[in-house]
Amino acid sequence: SNTGKTYISQCIDYAFGRKNVPKEIPEARGYDEIHVRIQPRSRPQSLTIQRSLRGGNSVTVSENGEERVLKATHSDVNNDNISALLLELCGLRNKTVTVNGKGKTRSVSFRDISHLTIISEEQIIRNDSPIWSGNYLEHTVRQSIFRLLLTGVDDSSVIEQKEEKVSRAENRGKGEVLEKIKSDLQTKIDQFNSPSNADELRSQRS
Repeated sequence: SNTGKTYISQCIDYAFGRKNVPKEIPEARGYDEIHVRIQPRSRPQSLTIQRSLRGGNSVTVSENGEERVLKATHSDVNNDNISALLLELCGLRNKTVTVNGKGKTRSVSFRDISHLTIISEEQIIRNDSPIWSGNYLEHTVRQSIFRLLLTGVDDSSVIEQKEEKVSRAENRGKGEVLEKIKSDLQTKIDQFNSPSNADELRSQRS
């Protein structure tokens, strides 16, 4: 007890993009950065992730000294964030998970799997499964994440079930567009069916 296990796990999680900084402990006075060195299975060289204890972005440093600044916040649009790097190394980049019972989906963030990779003491002594967070609203996404890790299959094929009100409005809009197309086509047909146009078309055919 009181040897720093929780602090170390918080530091690793923070280097990997956690929002909250590690709790302050006397032994950490005088230190202002966290350095975590990882050895990816898919790469021959190790990689060091650095992040200031005052917040901000992360910096990765390769063995040859090449530095790269990565944002702490996940984005599925670009790769300039720590989440994208870690997901790439895990083989989970651009994977999709369901977030609610209606089939709404979003891209996977490393935050989605961090609770299953960096285990705190509180998680170990809890009575319920480490899959769940205790927040019922996260139940679907936690279940989707665990299924993805077990099977390797994401939810990109899931089609969202829209609310009836929204569906009715969309269908009404589509109907109006179709009516406009139909009206324009009918106008063109009427023009072609006029005697002058019919004679002109016969002449062109000849």
